[in-house]
Formats: sequence, C-alpha cells, structure tokens
Amino acid sequence: MARIPDETLDAVRQAADLVELVRARVELTRRSGRWWGRCPFHEERTPSFSLLPPDFRRYYCHSCLATGDAITWMQEREGAANFSEAVEVLAERYGIEFHNEEESPAEAAKRAAARRRLELLDRAASFFEAVLWNADEAEPARRYLAGRGFDEALVRRFRIGWAPAGGTGLAARALREGFTRDQLMDAGLARPRGGTASDFFQARITFPIADLRGRVQGFGARTLDPAERAKYVNSPEGPAFRKRTLLFGLAEARADAAKRGWTVVVEGYTDVMGLVASGIEAAVACMGTSLTSEQMRLLARTAPEVRLCFDADKAGEGAAWRTVQASRDVPVRLSAVQLPSGQDPGDLAASEEGRNSLRGAIEHADPLLTSLISSRARRAGAAPRDRDQALEEITSLLRTLPDTVEKDEGVRLAAGLLQLSRVMEDRLREGSRHGE
Repeated sequence: MARIPDETLDAVRQAADLVELVRARVELTRRSGRWWGRCPFHEERTPSFSLLPPDFRRYYCHSCLATGDAITWMQEREGAANFSEAVEVLAERYGIEFHNEEESPAEAAKRAAARRRLELLDRAASFFEAVLWNADEAEPARRYLAGRGFDEALVRRFRIGWAPAGGTGLAARALREGFTRDQLMDAGLARPRGGTASDFFQARITFPIADLRGRVQGFGARTLDPAERAKYVNSPEGPAFRKRTLLFGLAEARADAAKRGWTVVVEGYTDVMGLVASGIEAAVACMGTSLTSEQMRLLARTAPEVRLCFDADKAGEGAAWRTVQASRDVPVRLSAVQLPSGQDPGDLAASEEGRNSLRGAIEHADPLLTSLISSRARRAGAAPRDRDQALEEITSLLRTLPDTVEKDEGVRLAAGLLQLSRVMEDRLREGSRHGE
C-alpha cells in the first residue's frame, strides 16, 4: 500500500489555507477571534461552525461536532475520493511536491493514466469551445443557443462547444499533441477506424460533464439535424464515466446552493442554463429519467434540500417518484417545483416573463411527498378500482420513508383526497409503516 511521506503531509497542512477553502462553500464572519458560519454538515439557522484559532487550520461545529482540517474538508465537502487524493489535490493547489512512498509501478501507472485522461478531456473541451466560436460550420449552433436566450458569457461559463463534422478534427489534433489512439478511446472521444481513430462526437453541440471539482469527465452532445435518430448522445459508459455518479453543472452550482440551502435539479443541460439565466445558479441536471442514490449523496453534501424541477407531465412525476425511493437513507429534504403544464425551465428562460415565473416557482417549492400524493390521488378519478390502485401506489411510496410528521401529513392528505373511511385511513397508516 502506497504511503505519503510525513514531510509531505506536514507541508500540505501548513500550506493549505482552510479559510480560503471553506469560504468557497460557507459564508464566514469574523467574531471573537474566530471565523463563524452556518455548518455545512447539518441544517441550522444560527451559526455554530467555526475555524479554530490561532492559525485557523481546523474547523469545528459546536452543534453536530463535525471537525477536521483541510484534508478532511477536501474529502467531506470537495469530492476527493480518499485521503491520498485529498492530499494530492491540496499539494497541487499550494505548490507542494507530491509522491507516494512504496507505490508500485502499476499504481503509479494507473495514477498517471488517470491524470493524462483528465488532461485530454479538458483539451477536448477547449477544442470544442474554439470551434463553436470560430468555425463557420458552427453558426447554426450559435444561433440556436442565442435563440434559447443564452448569451455568450453564459455559454462560455459552461464551456459549451461544437464537435465539427468530418470525423477526425479532434482525434487528429490529439494525436499530433502526443496522445495515443488508445487514450482517445479510453476517454470516450474516439472510435477505432483502421489503424487510426475517428471522432466519437460529430456535428453536435457539446456539453462538458464535470465532477464535483470541476474536472471534465465526459460529454453530452446534441444534434441540430432533425433527421438524426438520437437527439442527444453521451460519452460511452465505463469505469471512468458513469452518468449515475455525475451531475451536470454541480461544480458551478455548489457555491450558490450552499448559500441558499437548496439545489434545484432539472432534467437537461439547457434547463440548467435557463435557470442560471434567470438568476438561479444553484441548478444541476441529472442526465437521466430520475436521480440515483449516488447523485443524492453528492447533493446532500452540497445543501440540505433538493428541489426537483422536472417536466409537468406523467413522466416527470414518475421520475420524482423514483427519486424519493433513491433518497432513502440520504439526509436530505425533497421539494417539488410546480411549473406550468407543457413548460420546462429552458423554455421559460427565453423571455423575461418566463424567467420571473420560473424564479417564483422555484422559490415557493412544495414538499415533494405531499405534492406526489396530491398528483397521484387526483389522477385516480372516482372509480373504486382506480382509487384502489392509487391507494396501493401511495402506500408503497410511504412505506419507503421513515416515520415523520411529514409522512403522517401525507397519510391524512391521501385519505382526504381518496375519500377513505376512518377504517381505511387506519389501514393506510398501518400499511405504510417504514420497513414493513
């Protein structure tokens, strides 16, 4: 097992500026010789989280007792996978030479390959950006983005680009810069073509998908050709790129989410951009039909509440339903944003009136559980068979949740909307007990 030398650990701990690191996620105020803020590890109204004098190299919460140093912070709040990665990130940030003692050749090669892959993906994002802004063939993409209400600053913020047609633009450049065909395929950027490589993404708008630390892990890409069978394609799934563990826009959203105390989750890349254009920067996209448990844990580390802003249709309701189940055992509150039927955040953001409507809907989100129960019960209609089916589904949903006041309110709401007798309401309450 590789070991980090003690002198490297000491140097990193001395060089790391914990105040700077924490300030990026927590609003701090200097008082009585300490920096104080609301604890990012639990929900609170009165600040009980502080950086300890005299050198402010450790944090401590007087309420939940969370404590640690810069290395702990990188693991708990900044997405470092383990202790070694946290030290390596800090060493790079603060100019400390980093190496592991007793690192095997295989471990060293794996770490070098991972760094090379990230470098290649970052260069690919820059390449696509340059093509978007400079190439004549990207003019329709520029018009499309502008027509959605996204100005140049917003497009550049998310590093949106254009993958050129022709099939070899990115691959040829990468090969000239010293990358190999195998590295291109490992990064999901190329397909084999004879003895060389052809671009995986061609003639599409590209959306870089980054991890919690803002490192590009892959891409989503949209065609503008209505004849294309797939409107969107993503980087190939594999050990290095798994959509279920990533959220589009998370690195950009985290600071605003930490201040607001909630993160908004939407379905698509342009929905995120629409929210940001409307003044809501705490927005991410799940890149799928619903949130996964891995994504829920990422969100819980960012803010204590998640506000779901899915499409106002049956599919959106189903995605929200599955998200409740994925959030089991994750310490996060769930709310629902009610949008006008047939509208999504990207559509609403195209006009000032729509942006005002979008902001109002997000700021007045309802508890998700009661919202889902209301929606399902109202779809049931008056027929006893339909009401039985709705009751069964609502009972199943409630059973996945811990027993809380909110859950009890959900039972009463379902009983009222489904016009249950007192006996049936008692059966609903009994059947929905957690763990049964």
